[in-house]
Amino acid sequence: MSTSRLSAARLARLAVEALPSESRVAFDAADGEITWAPETALAAAGHICQHWGIGVSTRPLTVEAHRLGGITVVLRHEVWHGTYRALVQESPDRRSTIVQLCGHIGCTEEAAPGARCHLHLTDPTPEHYPPTHWAEIAADRWGRRHPTSGENKTLLDSERNQLIKAALDAGMKPIHLHRRTGIARTTIDRVLSPQVTTVEGNDPDDAA
Repeated sequence: MSTSRLSAARLARLAVEALPSESRVAFDAADGEITWAPETALAAAGHICQHWGIGVSTRPLTVEAHRLGGITVVLRHEVWHGTYRALVQESPDRRSTIVQLCGHIGCTEEAAPGARCHLHLTDPTPEHYPPTHWAEIAADRWGRRHPTSGENKTLLDSERNQLIKAALDAGMKPIHLHRRTGIARTTIDRVLSPQVTTVEGNDPDDAA
């Protein structure tokens, strides 16, 4: 069974109809048909309802990109205040992985639902929202994911610094970034104005 009008509700309905057999859920994309295991369709529908809002459940979805008949699919839904995108991947054993993507079409970085990643914080914002809108959302997301700000987590340094630079480039003030993320002001200031460091014992002032 296939459908030209795709929605989360439709995915869920097709999945329920296919269970508990080995049937596949099929739906149309612009350039071919996509088939998923019922479990993948239910997971995608659940993700959309939970993270994009239950009101989106009956709204039309766009298949932005796909390959190998549905092994990898990017779904998209656009509203006035943002663009929701998700990457759905299905493994040969019918397990699914869903990643929330940046709202910038074509981007493969993760971001909050309907928002932007650090690469696109300067994208145009919806009407009536400040230019720092995407940066504020990204900062809030960091604060929720890393309540201790990740100051002592080396593996987070790169992600943290990318956020700081992008948010400041988008016009966010350091004090506001600190309050939303919990990242220390000294860290923000260091990323904003990196100082030249010297190796111990090689201080230029000690040169003869």
